[in-house]
Amino acid sequence: MAKKIQQKPISNLIDYVYNFGICPFSELPFVINDAFVFSAVSYLPFENCNIKVGDTLQDLCIKLLGKLRYKKQLDSMQMDRVFLCLALVNSDRFSKLKIVNMKNVLSNEKTTQYAAIAFADEKNLFINFRGTDNTLIGWQEDLYMACYDTLFSHELAIDFLEETLKENAHVRNYVCGHSKGGNLALHSSSMAAIKYQKMITNVISIDGPGLLKEIFSSEGHQRIESRVIHITPQDCVIGALLHHENIAYVAKSYPDKDMINQHDLYSFETSGIGLVELKDRTPLSYVVEISLDEFLTKLGKKDKRVDFVNALFQAIYDMGIKDSDEIFKNPYGFMRNFLFLNRKKSKDKTNLNKMLREFMSIFSRNLMTYKKDKTL
Repeated sequence: MAKKIQQKPISNLIDYVYNFGICPFSELPFVINDAFVFSAVSYLPFENCNIKVGDTLQDLCIKLLGKLRYKKQLDSMQMDRVFLCLALVNSDRFSKLKIVNMKNVLSNEKTTQYAAIAFADEKNLFINFRGTDNTLIGWQEDLYMACYDTLFSHELAIDFLEETLKENAHVRNYVCGHSKGGNLALHSSSMAAIKYQKMITNVISIDGPGLLKEIFSSEGHQRIESRVIHITPQDCVIGALLHHENIAYVAKSYPDKDMINQHDLYSFETSGIGLVELKDRTPLSYVVEISLDEFLTKLGKKDKRVDFVNALFQAIYDMGIKDSDEIFKNPYGFMRNFLFLNRKKSKDKTNLNKMLREFMSIFSRNLMTYKKDKTL
C-alpha cells in the first residue's frame, strides 16, 4: 500500500483510495465513495494537460503532477489535486481506467463553464460532470439555473452523455457529478433519449441543486428518478435548491456548522467503503432552504430572476473582483465592501439592495419562527 499523506482531520475520499485502491472493480463493484473520487477527478484540469482519448487516469495524474511541481506555492485547491493524484497514480482500482471522452467549454458570450470526462474498463463506464470552478462565469451560470429550464451547459451535457453511451456503453454505466456537476448529471439523464436512459445504472448527485419544476415533472425525469442517488451534507444549502428527489444520504461533513466548507468534496467523512451517515439535515439547513424557496417565489417570473442575477454580478464585477477565490478567502469582508459600495442610488443598485433586504427579512423571520416553535 502506498504511503498516505494526511490532509484533513477526518477520513475522506483520499483515504478511501489508499485503503481500497488495491481492489479492482472486478473484485469490489462500484460503491458510493467511487462517485466522490470520480467527481473529484472531474475537477482536474485535463484541458491543460495535453491528454487525449485512450490515455489512462494514471497518465492524467502524472502530467498534472509534473505541471504543479514547478509552482513555488500551491493554494488549497491545488494541494487537494496533488493529494488526489498521488493516491490515484498507482491505484489498481483507478489508475488503468481509460479516458473514452472529454470536453471543456468556457464561454463569456454564453455564460458557460462546462467540463466532462468519462472513463471505462471492460465492464464499467463512468461519466463525470465538473461542478463550478473559481470563475465568476461559472457562479453566474449557477444562479441562472433558477431562471432557465435549459442552459447551454445542459445541452452540452445531454450531447456528451448520449455520445459517450452510444460509443462506450458497458454492462454498468454510472453518471456522477458534484454541485453543478450533479445538476448536469441529473438534467442530462432526465432529458436523454429513452434508449440511452435505459443504459444508465445510476445517477449520483453529490450536493447538487435539483431541477426546475418543468424538468422535474417531465416524463424523462420520471423514467430515471428511481435510479438517482442524491447526497447532501448535514448543513446542506446547494443540494436542497430547486426540485429534487428524496435525499438518499445525509452524510457527515467537516467542519460542523460550516455551510460553505461542508460542500467541499474532500470534507465528506468516509468509513470503509461508505460514508458516515446521519439521520437528517440540521434545522438551519431547512431554514435556508425554505427561505430561498420563498424568495424565488417572490421574485416570480423568469425575467425578474434574471434581472436579479445580472444586477448582482454586475455589482461584483464593478468591485473589481476577478474570481470567486477573492470572495471566499474573506466572505465577511466581501459582504461589508459589497454593501458599502452598492449604496449608490442608481436604479439597478436600488432594486438589487431591495431584493437582498427582502431575502434577509425572509430568512430572519423563518429563523425566528424556528427558534420560537422548534418547527419548520
